[in-house]
Amino acid sequence: MQCPSCSGTGTLRNVHHNMGDEPHYWGDAQCFRCNGTGQVSDEMLQWIKNGQQIRKERQSKGVPLWYAAERLGITCAELSAIENGRKPMPEHLKVEF
Repeated sequence: MQCPSCSGTGTLRNVHHNMGDEPHYWGDAQCFRCNGTGQVSDEMLQWIKNGQQIRKERQSKGVPLWYAAERLGITCAELSAIENGRKPMPEHLKVEF
């Protein structure tokens, strides 16, 4: 399936941060989701869909990310990755907000 992040191009437009006195600049970078292939698996598309649903439910109840992560026993970074479809929700965790 076509990558939803880069629309199948394999690249994303990002700010490149330089060290020292060089200015930052906009340029193309390899897509983080598909690793530059432009395609993702059906499984990853399901992660994205599930993550969007989890975020929608959490936000509709006014639950902050940090609080939800704490209740699930995972880090904020892990919950963010789940909500952004970069990793699946572990099956042993039950989402209740």
